[in-house]
Amino acid sequence: MRLHALYIEGFGRFSKPHTFEFDPDGITVVYGDNEMGKSTIKDAICAVIFGFESVREKEKYYPWDASSVYAASVVLSSDTNLYRIHRDFDTDTVTVTALYSNSENQVFQGVVTPRGRGYDYTVYSEFLTEVIGFSTPDIFRLTTLVEQMNTKTEISQEIRQLISGAEEDYTAVEGEMESELQDLTRNYPGSTLRKKRKIEEIEERIDEIAQKLSNTRDLMQRVGMYQSEIETLETEVRELNSKYRAREKNFEDLKNYIEVREDLRNSQEDLHFLEEGLETFRDFAETGNIQPRSQSSLIGIALVVVAVAFSLTLFVLTKDIILTVIPLVTGIILEIILHFLSKGDKLSSEISELKKASIRSEKKEEIETKVDELRRKVLDLNSLEKALTSEYPSFVQADQNNLVGLQERITRERKELADQIQEKTERLQKLQFDVERYQQDVQEFTQLEEEEFTLQEQLAHLCRRRDALILALSVLRECIFEYQEKYVGYLEEILSRSFSKITNNVYTKCTLERPSLEPVLSSVQKNTIKKENLSVGAQEQLYFAMRLSMAYLLSRNIQLPFLLDDPFVNYDEKRLENVQFILSNVKKTNQIILFVHDPHYKVWSNTVIDLNEGVYPL
Repeated sequence: MRLHALYIEGFGRFSKPHTFEFDPDGITVVYGDNEMGKSTIKDAICAVIFGFESVREKEKYYPWDASSVYAASVVLSSDTNLYRIHRDFDTDTVTVTALYSNSENQVFQGVVTPRGRGYDYTVYSEFLTEVIGFSTPDIFRLTTLVEQMNTKTEISQEIRQLISGAEEDYTAVEGEMESELQDLTRNYPGSTLRKKRKIEEIEERIDEIAQKLSNTRDLMQRVGMYQSEIETLETEVRELNSKYRAREKNFEDLKNYIEVREDLRNSQEDLHFLEEGLETFRDFAETGNIQPRSQSSLIGIALVVVAVAFSLTLFVLTKDIILTVIPLVTGIILEIILHFLSKGDKLSSEISELKKASIRSEKKEEIETKVDELRRKVLDLNSLEKALTSEYPSFVQADQNNLVGLQERITRERKELADQIQEKTERLQKLQFDVERYQQDVQEFTQLEEEEFTLQEQLAHLCRRRDALILALSVLRECIFEYQEKYVGYLEEILSRSFSKITNNVYTKCTLERPSLEPVLSSVQKNTIKKENLSVGAQEQLYFAMRLSMAYLLSRNIQLPFLLDDPFVNYDEKRLENVQFILSNVKKTNQIILFVHDPHYKVWSNTVIDLNEGVYPL
């Protein structure tokens, strides 16, 4: 790239039209006292090409004469093409015209400002990139512009990009990749991170889920065992309840049997007693004559009859066997005694007493009714006894004591069964409660499995991304190392030669630290000299040497011009001679425009713009 001319219609102190032509193949010296417009020309070139980055900067260069047109043009060439870039600073309208020997052709027109974006900005940026190699003023200032008292020696990302020829700055790419890697994991080569990242958080959650799943599996196994035990216990409780009901029935049946047996025995005795009494009544009713007996016999028979009648009456009235039996037994005993006391005179006494007994014959029907009832009762009791003995044959052979013992044994068995039922029921209820309590955890098992599966897939994806980033970073850093050895090493070599030449070999070598690329100097007496340890003049010379060295590397493709704004103020005569020698070599490949206030520099070039003369017509 070469600058051929600057045409100012109105810009800062230049309120009237001015034209400034430069030597595109050598050195142009722009000379003038302070406040004569050297910096204005330099800034106008940058403003035409790139525009103003702020409103404040734009206002700074309004023409001092308000009636002037605020505009300027730059003529520049790239390869064999010649272009004129015109900018109206009021509207930021940019017009690019291709210039030919006999004609010109407008190739672009649009509103372009660094503060805006859009189609016009994109098209114009592509044009600048094609012609000068970049499209932002930052790179212009960091490469082509060397200012007075500037000691900045850092190499920006954009300069690294231009030097290496990469489409993107490797340090930015490396930083982005490492930043992404740091978001993913704390475990990668060279990491000093302690806080968990995505991968560690997911791994921790997977471990938590795995532990929960393991516990839940154990719980499910336990629940399964509980459910199996519950089924067994339910079966056992049903069987025990069945046995208990059977023993309860046995007990009730045995109790009924004992009661039936006792009732039957008593009923049979009562029936026998009543049947004998009824037979006596019938004897009296069928035979009117009874053999004469003694008076004592008759009295005894009368007593027996009376006793029988009285007993029957008591039985009918009271149903009490004991009260019924006592008078009957008493009468029989008295009859026996009287029978033995006197056998004589029996007939007359007997007839007399029987006649008396006939008076109570009205009781006969009542006794017969009772006998019938007892007979029916005995039949019913016999039937019930037979039914019970047919179901329990052992009852037949057992006496009263054995039956009571059997009843006691059944009672003990019932209590043992009740205790077992209570024990197993309590265990069953506890198991059912535990199963119900664990059921929620068991229901979460499927959800945990799904979450674990999702996290495993996510973890696998992140691990693949992590491994890819680690590999990519490794390859990139190898490339960076290769770049540093190739390009930075080459830059170090050029820089060392330039700075050594400028300083009369006081500093023999300049090394650029990795990855910052900060310069470290070596001299015959000392190594690792930081730039901060240099004088202001030496720092400016180092800065100038670095810009020359970087421009030389960039010249392989775009051959940028140098705009030197009084950079040699602090140089001594010897070092100025060295710089002049270096520039005489640099101008073979790079255009140089030197802005100075000292007329001494006018001899450095055949093309001199003397601003003190003040006349530069269009």
